[in-house]
Amino acid sequence: MTAWKGKPWWVSGEMHSATLTTPFSWDTSLAGTDYRFKPDIQIDANILPADGKIRPFKTGYQWSLDYDGGTEDLDRIRCDTPAGDAPAGSVPGCVFVNVAPTYTFNAKAFPQAAAHAWLIQKATAKHPGSMVDQKPLYYMGDESQNNRSRTRICPTGWAANNGDPSALVDAGDTLNCDEFAFASSYNSGGMSSTEGGINPAIPPGKTTPSGDACISMYAKKHGSMIHLFSQDGADPTFNEVCGRAAISGMHNQESMGGHFANFMKQMRIKDKDAYWLDTRMDDGGTCRYGVGGGQPVICELVTQ
Repeated sequence: MTAWKGKPWWVSGEMHSATLTTPFSWDTSLAGTDYRFKPDIQIDANILPADGKIRPFKTGYQWSLDYDGGTEDLDRIRCDTPAGDAPAGSVPGCVFVNVAPTYTFNAKAFPQAAAHAWLIQKATAKHPGSMVDQKPLYYMGDESQNNRSRTRICPTGWAANNGDPSALVDAGDTLNCDEFAFASSYNSGGMSSTEGGINPAIPPGKTTPSGDACISMYAKKHGSMIHLFSQDGADPTFNEVCGRAAISGMHNQESMGGHFANFMKQMRIKDKDAYWLDTRMDDGGTCRYGVGGGQPVICELVTQ
């Protein structure tokens, strides 16, 4: 059923608006089911000049055919009904499936996690989650693979053995190993290519991904500020595809946790869906890079 609101014709000198509405319906009776729609519009127009002879004008204009250099397939809509194991309160809904949403860190509240992600996103060649570099993160929903990737990058005890307690927020805080790109993404350094990973971190002479091939750091209080320092003997080359940092467990867990779960629910993120990460950090042009020359990379970051 298609209906115009307003007259879809104009006479010389006349200006008015007309809108076209095309409804779609979908069945919500089956749980865990996807439905794909491709709403589109094609405009055929004719000019009726004073001599009464009809002449075609812009016949067959179609928005999805990418006339303006960027709309192709952006109109694809995915509607879904939550699966039986979906979080409580999940309801059926729809998203533009080819438009990646952005997850935003609360950098003011959790600067240790934000600074770590910023460095890996900014300084490594893979730029995970960077919209500027067009390198999205791809959500990976397999919990067993998530745990496997995390254990490879952050083995038990690594943070306690390599961290500094001055990074802790209070007496109830503990050191955590924060990995980036996230273990719950196909970008994770801990996910091998045979498992579907796109950035496996393989140390020289090894065949299994390991955090030993990541940039390794730890957070430490320095005056009134918290700094990220590289682990002794592990200064980065920035050819690495991942990072791990011993930081405050509160910063690590709270920067994602329920915030990311809510983002996934609102944006209807499913396996292999792309999204961006905005770390809300900025170096203000202060970074001094010394890669290859034996000099450190020094940045003074501010939260946004």
